[in-house]
Amino acid sequence: MSSTASETDLLAHRQLPNPVLRTLSEILKRHSRLEEKLGELEQALPGVELPRLIDENGASNGKGGEEGIRRALRDVIDPEVGVNVVDLGLIREIRPNGPGVEIRMVLTSPAHPMAVYLVEQVRHKARQAADGEPVEVVLLDEAWQWEDLTPHVHSGGRM
Repeated sequence: MSSTASETDLLAHRQLPNPVLRTLSEILKRHSRLEEKLGELEQALPGVELPRLIDENGASNGKGGEEGIRRALRDVIDPEVGVNVVDLGLIREIRPNGPGVEIRMVLTSPAHPMAVYLVEQVRHKARQAADGEPVEVVLLDEAWQWEDLTPHVHSGGRM
């Protein structure tokens, strides 16, 4: 049997990773390493006291608040499903947490293969929307269901 035929046979039986998935995985790993380095650089800079983004009642101070963060999080796509984390209903709550923000979210599956990537992307996008405020992402132990999709996704609306 030729090597091409055996590779095709193995792919048909899902024993070898799809080359596109392998490439995507490598790109995401590199992106994650860049995000880590960016975080290290941000922490190495002298601390600057930033105004609060959201007050104790969840009201915005004019920089975007919860809605601004939700808008920013629409750029974070769950690669497993191909839909952004807001429209998927993964973001359960955004609330003040000391001088920063806490984001409570769930995953589409407890064994999500890209969990670390998604959490880092949510943290990064939220930090950008929060003008550098500290952001804590808390993964909740809740089951996600298809019914959590926003209504326009159910109806086939564009994101």
